[in-house]
Amino acid sequence: MLDLPDLGATRFVAEWGTIYHRDAEIPGATVIAGFSAVAGLPPNNPIDVDQMVVKFRNSLEILSVLFRQAVILHGWMYTDGQTISTWINLLEPNVTQSAREDRGEFVARPQDFVECATRLAHAYGKVDAKTRSLVRHLSVAVNPHTNSRTKDRFLFMFSALERVIESAWTRDQTPNSPAVTTHAVIQHLEQLKEAVVVEGGENASEISARLGGLIGVVNRPSVRDKFEAFLRVYPAMNHYCTDLWPVLGSNKKRGLREARHALAHGSSSFVSLDVVAVAEWHLAILLERVIFVLLDMILPDGISPGSFLLRNGARGWYERDWWAPLQSKPDQSI
Repeated sequence: MLDLPDLGATRFVAEWGTIYHRDAEIPGATVIAGFSAVAGLPPNNPIDVDQMVVKFRNSLEILSVLFRQAVILHGWMYTDGQTISTWINLLEPNVTQSAREDRGEFVARPQDFVECATRLAHAYGKVDAKTRSLVRHLSVAVNPHTNSRTKDRFLFMFSALERVIESAWTRDQTPNSPAVTTHAVIQHLEQLKEAVVVEGGENASEISARLGGLIGVVNRPSVRDKFEAFLRVYPAMNHYCTDLWPVLGSNKKRGLREARHALAHGSSSFVSLDVVAVAEWHLAILLERVIFVLLDMILPDGISPGSFLLRNGARGWYERDWWAPLQSKPDQSI
């Protein structure tokens, strides 16, 4: 039983049915599982079924993070004088993929699930529309509605992370002082642009415009600048990033960003499968942590740094001795 925003006490029900094949050549049985939720209609108030469906779907969006599986509403039924049922694609249900086998069984301890799920749903319901949009993208990225290749999942997840980092950059109020070398380059380009205008010539305006564009590129904040802004806006992530595969690489050690670039742009080489698998696991855990940070919540045990649940579900991939050498593992030629 969960207390969901605008719906109140909502009971989730699992139902099982068994069909026996006694007349088959090899007798057997098929087990069919069904899941439903029961919410009480608001007393003495007009009933807007469409609004209730929207509210329930919103709750499912964020609860999918705890289930580690996208939870989909297939249909609904309400009774108010008469019973009305609605089904969506009844003959072709959207059976989403579970990440529990690969990522770990639990985000929250079973005994804490109801409390954590209730707090998570209410936190999601209270945030502003922009934050809710960011969380929705993260939730869909870590628990996609369709099955896909590891490479595609990784790219989708990293794009969701980039969206959050970009949003943090626009919110950060820390003045940005360009490096001395950057300032010198910009100054030199501006002088060159002025000289082109003064000298004139057949292509002066086009050259001046291109130099102006180049100045804009040089003056543009780097990815590292934006990531540092992300850590300033969400200071808890300074702690929640240290035990995972780094987002940004250094020297010859690839970060998650470098793995992303190799997957997206590599034409003559490819990243080893073990590198992609482990990096994807770390990226998924990072995104799950970001979701709780965006909602201003304490991390549950299943994704807390160093916790037993996290280590137990990681199959060794969480341990630094496992993933650190993969940062330097060379790409393989096709």
